[in-house]
Amino acid sequence: MKPLPAILLKEFAEIGKNKLLLFTIVGPLLLLPILPLAMVYTVNLNLEPVTVEDVRTFVARVPAWANLPPRDVLLMVMLQQMMILFWIMPLAIPMSVAAFSIIGEKKARTLEPLLATPVPTSTILLGKSIAAVLPGLCATWLAYLLTLVGLRLLLTSEVVWQAISGPVWWVAMGAVTPLLALFSVLVGVIVSSRVNDTRVAQQIGGVVVLPVVAFSVAQVAGFLLLNMTTILLGGLIVLALDGLTLWVAVVLFERERILTRWT
Repeated sequence: MKPLPAILLKEFAEIGKNKLLLFTIVGPLLLLPILPLAMVYTVNLNLEPVTVEDVRTFVARVPAWANLPPRDVLLMVMLQQMMILFWIMPLAIPMSVAAFSIIGEKKARTLEPLLATPVPTSTILLGKSIAAVLPGLCATWLAYLLTLVGLRLLLTSEVVWQAISGPVWWVAMGAVTPLLALFSVLVGVIVSSRVNDTRVAQQIGGVVVLPVVAFSVAQVAGFLLLNMTTILLGGLIVLALDGLTLWVAVVLFERERILTRWT
């Protein structure tokens, strides 16, 4: 068998044996769709009517919303906030998998035999990166599809439905999400190559979530709103970061150091 498929099979087998990693993948997949559905259900109850004053800041940012009922504007903003959560998933899950893949295997003495083979470092990193990216990516996409199914049943506004299922969200989920997942994995490789504790690696690597959280705060404050322009710009920035972190990861992942100095 060629090296890359063999590495992938090995990585997926290791993930399947680790209950904590499986929970890290499946837990958000099951919980995340509940949040937007509960939010829409609560707004539908109309316990406290939404007024024009409540959404004035957001309408000023998006004039096209001026003709929408205040309730629909509120739903648009709240569902846009949910996009941030769908971006956190592909950052958090691959980071955990990548940290275990390197540090966990080092402690279990299963990484050294692989590094002692003539398989190129780039192939090893590629295999581990793909194995870390796919679970988080698939979990995120499935959570989004489950959310769409639920929202189709709950939403009464066709305008809001078209927004949540339209091009902006497809670009965010289909293009930006994989770039975020790759960035998370590469940061995980960099951190894991320098520390010997999985929890420490996850804590240090957790800083990758902070820019997304800051983006969320800026949106709540009304400083910016997600649209095709901001998403494409953000995607280009993440793509550039991916290229930079890939170069750093290859430089810092010293197989000889792992073989001779890790204990």
